[in-house]
Amino acid sequence: MRLYGAVLLAALVALTGVLFGFWWAPFAVALPIGVVAGRARIGVPAGAGIGLFSWLVPLAVLHVRYGLGPAAASRSAGRAHLAGGPAARPDRRLAGLRRVGRGCAPRAR
Repeated sequence: MRLYGAVLLAALVALTGVLFGFWWAPFAVALPIGVVAGRARIGVPAGAGIGLFSWLVPLAVLHVRYGLGPAAASRSAGRAHLAGGPAARPDRRLAGLRRVGRGCAPRAR
């Protein structure tokens, strides 16, 4: 029962650290959990759960508040600077590969 309280307290401390901008807080908080647990079977999943919780909550709040945004709403969002680049002209980019493929084909006898 004491371990559950320690894990809950560690998760809240890690979440508070992430919310205040200390991105490394889950690592620093989960390390002592491994020492307190004493067994890797318990310490590793507890540390992973603390890290997941402390990063998932702020990201979920941001998703609910702002939504997906334009980058996820459109496949081409954020790629306007590449409009004239090779990604916009796949035929030119692959033309050389097609020629090489024809030149390497086995000859019929």
